This record gives sequence, C-alpha cells and structure tokens, in this order.
Amino acid sequence: ALVWGTGRAVYFAQQQRSLIETSLRRTNEALVRSNAELRRFAHVAAHDLQTPLRAIGSFAELLNLHYADRLDEKGREWLERIRNAVLHMQTLVRDLLTYSRIETQESPTREVRMEEVLDRVLSLLESEIRDTGALITRTKLPVVVGDATQLVQLLLNLLQNAIKYRSTEAPRIQVAAERRGDRWVFSVADNGIGIEPRHAERIFEVFERLHTAQEYQGTGIGLAICRRVVQRHGGEIWVESEPGRGSTFFFTLPAVEEEA
Repeated sequence: ALVWGTGRAVYFAQQQRSLIETSLRRTNEALVRSNAELRRFAHVAAHDLQTPLRAIGSFAELLNLHYADRLDEKGREWLERIRNAVLHMQTLVRDLLTYSRIETQESPTREVRMEEVLDRVLSLLESEIRDTGALITRTKLPVVVGDATQLVQLLLNLLQNAIKYRSTEAPRIQVAAERRGDRWVFSVADNGIGIEPRHAERIFEVFERLHTAQEYQGTGIGLAICRRVVQRHGGEIWVESEPGRGSTFFFTLPAVEEEA
C-alpha cells in the first residue's frame, strides 16, 4: 500500500509539473507575440506620424516667415509653442523608430573596434562638448563582437545623458573597459547630478523620466534603447549612482573569439 501510495504521489507530482511547464511555455509564447506586436505597432505608428508632423512643421515655419510680424506677442508665443511641440514629437518619433528597428536588424556578429565607435560619437557630440566645456577621457578600448551602428547609438545616448544631466561643474566623463572572462565590462562615469538608487531599474523603461520636460528635454526612450541594444548583443546594462555624486553606467559586450 505504501509503495502504491508513493507511486501515485510521484505520478501526480509529475503531472502537475508537466501542467506548470506547459502553462509557462504558453505564457512565454504569448509574451513574445505581444512584444513583437507592440514593436510592430510602434514602428507603424511612428512611421505614419512623420508625414503629418512634417506638414504641421512646414506650415508653422511658413506662418513664422510670412506672418510673424502681424501677430501680437501672445500670437508669436503660441506659434513658438507649436514649433517646439513639433520638434519634440519629431524627436519622439525618431526615437520610437530607432527602438522598434533594433529587433528587426540582423544579429550582431562582426568585430567592432570600440575606439572607432567612441571617435564617431565624439564627432557627433562636438558642439555639445564645446558648449558645455565637457572633458571626456578614455582608457584603451577593445574590439568586441557587435553591430557598429547600434553601438554608436548606445555610447551616444550614454554620453549625451552624462552631458545633459550635469551639475554646476563642467562635465567630466570617463569611458573605460575591463576584461572579465569572455566579456568586456564597459563603464561611462560622470560627475553629474546623480540618480536615486531606487530608480536604478525604472530609468531603463520606455517613457520613464525622472525630470519634467521643462527641467531637461528628452523623450524618455534613450536608456530604453541602450538596454535593447545591449540585450541584443547578449549583454547586461546597469547603473550605480547617488544624488550629487555622479553616475556610472555599466554594460557588457562579448569579446572576439580570438581573445576569449
């Protein structure tokens, strides 16, 4: 009787485990479909918004060019608000398209020289660096396996944030890399305003902002793009920070096989 009872218990436990595994698999498949549908929606919506936004922007520019002198102060203020809103929406649409396109691109498998990636980013940020007096230093950066375009976007977003969220001092930013096993751990450290540790996960979510648009311009997608790019490369990204003591963003990328 004891053997029979034990056998039944084992049988029912196996059945229960099978049901749980089936349920988890179906839930995971549903999440994958849902995420894919959401990315497709974001791509289509962002793409379809570009045409009307361009039209609104063009008419606003024509109004400003030909009729601004006929408007009173309140009218010119309203017109300027329209132009600023269009610029914000165009930035949002561009960021949404960037975010949605990451998953549709081929898997990153080429060797990428991170020294060249950083050089490209610094050239893109030349005016911001000059205007803010930012000093950006680096250690020797390695060759990794990845997608060069996406990695430029990754470092561009991180350095832009380091410059944007600066303190009263001129930005001081260091880009570094350290080998750990078959991975490289990169860091972007700054002397900016810092982040409350409790927000360390939240800031990587889409549209999550810790500040108002009046305080700091942005769409709340930049760090979400960073996380998507890093995940696409099979890595991780996180931040260590305290208010008033700057932030250090870390991310991992695979090393080339010859070095692994």
